[in-house]
Amino acid sequence: MHWQNIPATTLLRDYGAWIMPRLVSNNRIIGLLGLADSPYQPLPDAHAWILRHTDGRILQLLAQGPKEIALVNHPDFCLDEAQVAAICRHFPGSWVLICHEDQCEKWETAARTQGFKDVPLLATRLYQVVPEKLQNKPMPAELRLEALPRYTPQIGRFIRGFMFEVLQQKIDEDEARQRFSKREFFGLLQGDQLLSIAAITYRLMNGRCLSFVYTPPKLRGKNFAGLTVAYLCRHIFQTPKMNLIFLYADESNPCSNRLYQKLGFEMVCVSRTF
Repeated sequence: MHWQNIPATTLLRDYGAWIMPRLVSNNRIIGLLGLADSPYQPLPDAHAWILRHTDGRILQLLAQGPKEIALVNHPDFCLDEAQVAAICRHFPGSWVLICHEDQCEKWETAARTQGFKDVPLLATRLYQVVPEKLQNKPMPAELRLEALPRYTPQIGRFIRGFMFEVLQQKIDEDEARQRFSKREFFGLLQGDQLLSIAAITYRLMNGRCLSFVYTPPKLRGKNFAGLTVAYLCRHIFQTPKMNLIFLYADESNPCSNRLYQKLGFEMVCVSRTF
């Protein structure tokens, strides 16, 4: 086996046939390389690597970015401890592993032998939904879902709440504004009151990735987040060729996992950060 360095600009062109069937699992890699938008804007300091078998088969795909490294581990090929050690030596840094749930324990065991601490730092489940699986939720007459084209302090409070409660990161007003400017936000409103938000974060060829799903604590228990996600998905699926929506949910948050499952989302794999 050997690692082959490939230009990020040619990854989808030359290896699209291998990547596309695994697109949802590989979305972290696509985003890390700057390939989520069309036209593509590859990051200048990001690199793509392919692990090839001696017979030429592609076994693994890895993206090396300025702050983290993402590796997709597929069920047809499982790394052993020696291979994990070799990869860690060759690609030192902060790791994101995307794998099927039954493989994560093997990787963690191997990673601990290499000195990784606090394994994993973050564990999320990757969910996807297709149009025919999306559950219809009636929208109460007094509520509506709207695009949020302009930043407001109220939206900033929701973004900061999401960052703190979900990712344990404290950000200020300027950082919230910056995150808003890079994503397409939608809000569930009753009159002028913002009840819940969600955002489109990645734009892939045939689908979208959602994040920043957040309802303030005092407004929870009324299915506002469920309505926001359901009607945003319905809005996305109205666009031609859009047939896939995916998002991440914290493994330790049973409420969000139940919410997405009730809407028709199915778990694809587990993403763990080391």
